[in-house]
Amino acid sequence: MGQGKRPLAHRLSRIKCSRPLPLVGFSCHNDFKPATDRTCVLGVEPAYTLCCPPGQRCNVALIRFPEGQQRSGSSGGLVFSHNRFGAYIRTRSIPVNPKTPRQEVVRARATTLAQYWRETLTQAQRDGWDEYAEATSVPNKFGDSIHLTGLNHFLRSNQALLEVGSTVQADRPFTSGLAPAPLTLAYTASVATGLISISWTGAGEPFPWFAYDDWFALFYMALPRSAARTFCGGPFRYVGSLEGNTTTPLTSPQTKAASFELTEGARSWVYARVLDERGRLSPPVQATFLIAA
Repeated sequence: MGQGKRPLAHRLSRIKCSRPLPLVGFSCHNDFKPATDRTCVLGVEPAYTLCCPPGQRCNVALIRFPEGQQRSGSSGGLVFSHNRFGAYIRTRSIPVNPKTPRQEVVRARATTLAQYWRETLTQAQRDGWDEYAEATSVPNKFGDSIHLTGLNHFLRSNQALLEVGSTVQADRPFTSGLAPAPLTLAYTASVATGLISISWTGAGEPFPWFAYDDWFALFYMALPRSAARTFCGGPFRYVGSLEGNTTTPLTSPQTKAASFELTEGARSWVYARVLDERGRLSPPVQATFLIAA
């Protein structure tokens, strides 16, 4: 991992460039305009090169790693991420922590569940969640299949169960794998009503969550942005859930109060997860829409 154990940001060697270098597959921008005279930073590990104008700090840059390599997360003051245009790297900033009542509830719930795992579950129950984790793959940010820990799955499932008003599930789901994701959900929203309308096509769903008892769809809304924006990384806020019913299946559409103030013409996003009767939680499925008057 380079020289010693110093942070990555301190393991970079600087070279001065009077002309643009032939950087393979790499774009360098200053306010979205190509820089012609640049200070380049050559990364030691992993192999990459950053460029920015002389005398200025490299705040963000596009980057391409060797084929087959990907990076995500932070290291030594640098953040590796990606969007629709490809991978990029930026300097790490300290996030704002507004400590809203909603955030405090979620954090307190996570603390309570972690304590429940340590002090209430038996070792056999913890072993059961570990076995479930080993047999259940989850897609990461790159779409690769990874395996979480038993504690991760316990927290993941029970956060959702408590969100819909259920109780803590101490035992692992008796079937491995995740719940099927909802594939046909669509959304509209209206400033006049302050509501989000949720619709779906029953025939297109891999499993009709809306037609089974103890199945839920959970919805999370993003802060509305400019209509020109085409991607969203959050923040998301819980909207509510819909519960399936075997005797009288839910009919489409259904409405929920928006969790952010609505602005006509703005764009928002909603992602949904399905929670099945076994306590399994699906991967998120996200969709975008424009807010109507």
